[in-house]
This record gives sequence, C-alpha cells and structure tokens, in this order.
Amino acid sequence: MHHKQRLPRVLAIVAVAALAAYLVPMLRPAPTTEIPNPFPIDRTTQLYPVRITTLPAPLVRGNGGSLEAVGNDLFLLVRTGQLYHRPEDADAFRLIDVPPPLDIAAQTAIRPNPAFGVKSLAITDSDDGLRIYAAHTYLDQDRACNGLALSRLALHSAAGGFAPLGTWDTVWRSAPCIPQTDNALPLASAGAFQIDSDGSIVLSVGDFGFDGIDYTTDLPVAQDPASDYGKVVRIDPETGAVRHLARGVRNSSGLAIMSDGRIFEVHHGYRGGDELNLVREGANYGWPFVTYGARYATYDWPLSDTPGRHPDFVKPVFAWSPSPAVSALAEADGAEFPLWQGDLLMGSLKAHTLHRIVFDGNRVVLVEPIEIGARIRDMTVLADGRIAMLFDGRPYIGVLERRPEVALAGPTEPPDSLKPCAVCHALYPNQPALAAPRLDSILKRAIADGRGYPYSPALLAHRGERWSEALMADYLAGRFAPGTSMPSQGLSADDIQAVIDALAGRDSG
Repeated sequence: MHHKQRLPRVLAIVAVAALAAYLVPMLRPAPTTEIPNPFPIDRTTQLYPVRITTLPAPLVRGNGGSLEAVGNDLFLLVRTGQLYHRPEDADAFRLIDVPPPLDIAAQTAIRPNPAFGVKSLAITDSDDGLRIYAAHTYLDQDRACNGLALSRLALHSAAGGFAPLGTWDTVWRSAPCIPQTDNALPLASAGAFQIDSDGSIVLSVGDFGFDGIDYTTDLPVAQDPASDYGKVVRIDPETGAVRHLARGVRNSSGLAIMSDGRIFEVHHGYRGGDELNLVREGANYGWPFVTYGARYATYDWPLSDTPGRHPDFVKPVFAWSPSPAVSALAEADGAEFPLWQGDLLMGSLKAHTLHRIVFDGNRVVLVEPIEIGARIRDMTVLADGRIAMLFDGRPYIGVLERRPEVALAGPTEPPDSLKPCAVCHALYPNQPALAAPRLDSILKRAIADGRGYPYSPALLAHRGERWSEALMADYLAGRFAPGTSMPSQGLSADDIQAVIDALAGRDSG
C-alpha cells in the first residue's frame, strides 16, 4: 500500500487520546461485582407489544463478537475468539474446546486496539455436521502488518452438543497487508458477512481508517481497485478466490442477504451519515469523496465540493442523521412476528435501539426505532422468529419476543378448503408454528423462505422466486417443483381455486 501519512501533530495527540479513552476501560480487569440486569423490559411497537428477556452468556471485556442461530440453538464467538454453543433446552452456553481463530494477545502486544478481534459469524450445514465461518482481524507477525481474515471450522455432533473436526483454517485474507505503524487508530475494519445461496460468501471490508482525512493514500483505498479495503467482496470459500462486488464503503457493521436475493449493507459515517445501501454489482457508493456526514470538529467534508450531499455516486437507500451508530442487519422471519415478515432489522450501538425497516420495492417507506436499552453488537433470528441480540459488555444475551398475554385475533375455524392444510401448516399469525412452513401471507412471500424447515431440493431450486397465485395453483396440481416432499392432496381444479382464494383472503363462496 503506497501511502502518505499526513496527520498533523495536534490530530495525532487527539487520536492517541481517543484511543486511550476507548482502551482504558477495556484493559481493566473484569468487574468483581455483578453487572446489573435491568431486563425483562416491556416495550410497545407499532404492531406488537414486546418484551426483552435475557439468557446468561460469557462476559468478555471489550466490544465485538458475533451471535448466530441454528434452529433455536445459539452459537457465540466472542471478541477474543472462544466459541460457545447453547442448545435450545440448555441453561447456559458451553465452551467448545478449540483454539481461537486469531491470536489477539499478539495483535494487542504490537499495538493495543479495540478494533482487533472477531467481527462476524455465519454457519452452514456440511456433510458431517456444521461449518463455522468467522471474520476477524489478522496479524502477519513476520511483516508486522494486519488486515481482515475469513476462517473456517468444521463441527460434528457430539454428546450434549458439538465438537471440532480439526482447528480453524484460513479461507482468505485481505490485501495488501497494512503495516501496523501506518495508522494509530484503525477502527474501521468492518467484517460483516453472510453466506449466499450458491455457497459463496459476501463480506464487507472496512477502509481501516485510510479515508483521506487523517490518513491518506495515493488513491483512497475505498476507491482503489488494487485494494480490498473499503469494498464489498464475494469469496469462493473452496478456492479463496475473491472479486469486488462494490466499492466506496467505510466501515460496514451489518450485511444481510434477503430471502429474495437482495443484499443490503450498513456502514458508519463520521458525524451523521450512517448509510443503508442496496449492494449491486459494480456499484460505487462514493466513500470517502461523498457523505451525508461531516468532520466532528469542523462541520465540513474537505473531500467534497458539496458537503452534506451525495452527487455523482450511487446514493444510499437511507441515511441517518444524527447517527445511531449502525450495527448488525437481519431479515425478520418466523412465527413470533409474522407482520414483520420480510422487513429488515438493524441494530444500533449509540442509540441502543433496534430499527425495523420497511420497503416498498427498494424504497424505504418506514423506519421504526424500538428502544432496547443496550448497545446491540450483533443479532440473529431464531427459527421460531424471536430475535436474539448480543450486547456489548453484558453477561447476557437479549431476546426480543412478543408479550405472552397478547395474541392477534384470527378465525377460530379455518374455511373448509384449508382444513387439510391445517394438519401441517399454521394458517394465522397467532398460531404457533407446526411441522410445515406457515401459510399466512404465503402469496406475498418468497419460495422456501421459512427458517428451520427441511425444504426439498425441488423447492430449493426456486429459492428467491416469489409465490404467485398461478405458481401456487401449479404447485398444488403437481406441475410446479415436481418431487416436492408435500404429499399429493388429490385436489380438483375447483378445490385448488378454493385454496387459492382462501390464501388470498377472498371469499370463494
């Protein structure tokens, strides 16, 4: 990386002071007294009364780590790299005996930095169990340089949980490796990622602070095609091959691949200017040349002729000012909050809120902040639709659920046309999930979009497409997705139309 360090002495002092202020609490010994737990807390949202409860979790000093659900089980990879598993019916997280994917002590010994550590976690099925992927900072000790890495670990079922098959192996590392001496405060490492339907990994890589303000390069790294930094990349986990999907992003703390295939990322601005972007192949979101934010002290953005505007580059679909300090993204799914189905959920750090983002096509039409009361570092949606949240510096996981005393009204008796369906499928939002995917709002949803159901290969081949009345009619008649695991119902053409009418909310009588 050819760079020019242009940090005035006064800004260097400010940067070191800011780093010290951040690090001092993190480097103190863990508290000996119990951290107060204010939960459970009840909140009221636009569509549901909700409750935030907690589950005990390991307490790790500092910010970071990631949480992921497999069914209703939870996996927790803490900032320092220890992996924990909490089965659905267990009372606590259990440590999985495997070395961490990073040596955070070695990274900290060269230069203490709160950005070092685990960034994100994702899990997929494998032939012999589960495959765990983790994004984290790495250190090349021989060259005293660092960057972002993606590592992988295989787990197999064992008594009472899971055990590792071997240790973590490196799938990919960002390039070029950044000399540790080049940046006193490389906080913007990003590292949010998800596994796409084709098995590739979509990962955000931060600009590591080389934004053209405090530290510059000959070309800002987010705009440099020879650099992985400031990019959204797609990685083949089997070969490590990487290509840049998009550029011009700063520090993406959240990335989500929706059930319809759309990819969203959120990244932090400076003072204001946190952005939500729809990731498109080849898009350039303009960082650091344009931003809706400004420098903290001077209320300007010297790299732009039009501060506070976003000309000449792809605009975000939404931007926040003041910044909530955006964090993780997830798609709402499952039976707990059926009226949120398909909405985008976003956590925040500074604002202590969960945001529900509603779209009309690709246009944001509603952003609902839901007060949580803690810094939400990461979140994941359980198979039953509850939302588990990893909080910074708390010895518990937050769980958002619908208040148990509140139920949505619904017909007590389904129409005759849907009675055969009701044997396996829940029909209304207030019903608990059954053995097969829910049917409420099915004609507005994507195919094979329910979490935790063993869809047949026939339906998985159409994942991302959307149900229509015509497709549903063909499916019930056996003409669409032949080989499905749903048994034939022997329906006549009139029967099929009656089912379609009922699913669409029409009176077929």
